Amino acid sequence: MQNENKCLIEVNPNAKQIIRELFGLDQPGRLEEAITVLEEWIKKQDHFVKKDFSKDFLERLIIINKGLLERTKKKLEKICTLRTLMPEFFGAYNIKKDFNDVNLIVDAIMPKTTSDFYRIYFMKNNNCTSPSFLNYYRRLVFYLEYMLQYDYSVGIVIIVDYMDTNLLELIKTMSITELRQATVLFMEGYGLRVKGIHFLTPSKFIDGFVALWKQILSEKVANRLHVHKSLESLHDSIPKDLLPAEYGGKEKTLVEIHENIINTLSEKKFINYMESVMEARTDESRRAPDKFNEHHLGMPGSFRSLVVD
Repeated sequence: MQNENKCLIEVNPNAKQIIRELFGLDQPGRLEEAITVLEEWIKKQDHFVKKDFSKDFLERLIIINKGLLERTKKKLEKICTLRTLMPEFFGAYNIKKDFNDVNLIVDAIMPKTTSDFYRIYFMKNNNCTSPSFLNYYRRLVFYLEYMLQYDYSVGIVIIVDYMDTNLLELIKTMSITELRQATVLFMEGYGLRVKGIHFLTPSKFIDGFVALWKQILSEKVANRLHVHKSLESLHDSIPKDLLPAEYGGKEKTLVEIHENIINTLSEKKFINYMESVMEARTDESRRAPDKFNEHHLGMPGSFRSLVVD
């Protein structure tokens, strides 16, 4: 997989060296040593179904966790556990064929990062106010797995266009439980490092929507929520050139980028890769009972009723 499908995103040629320096991994042999320690730890996890992770994947996982090995172990443990506890979010889907609502939410991983190496994720909601956004969350899993294979960035900036969305209807109908579960998956499982979340909307109901998000997000991330009533306001926070063409940027249109991503992630090669990703889960019957602690049992959706054969 490592040499395929790189056309979706551009990695700054200086990114690796600068990011490694940022997290103290630039000294000769330091990164290799960290990967080896992580590999040895994985071998000892009897409840891990899959133990053969590529070095490139482990490197990116270490980078996401700021070069901190213990934190990296916890995140890998978490995502493998969540694949077992929250199977509805995972699968080797053909996004184009299996999800008939793929264009209700038009989104994209933008090709270029910011100058400080944050990837931009841009989403436009075309007035989708469904109670369930499960297929959308499943799509995001594909995006994150793609980034773990090909990207080299320190985190993400999220931009959400709600200009054409009835926010009151969205607040009334969407499943908060499902949203909480998805947030746990992305923030705690994948270790998503969010620099900022920017909402673009003139709606008077945005304050209520932001209040809802603040109940779900950590205080640290909640303080990074921003509301923009206009494109001009958004341009004050995000480099304009990095945005889709219809938002004043120099990239292709959001629809064009979105379609390219969906087509790429629906190819057989990537679907086959996602099948191998699904193996990276846990067998809870092989985990020591005291290790399945209250941190897992207390996750949204209540997994206390989990039965292991």
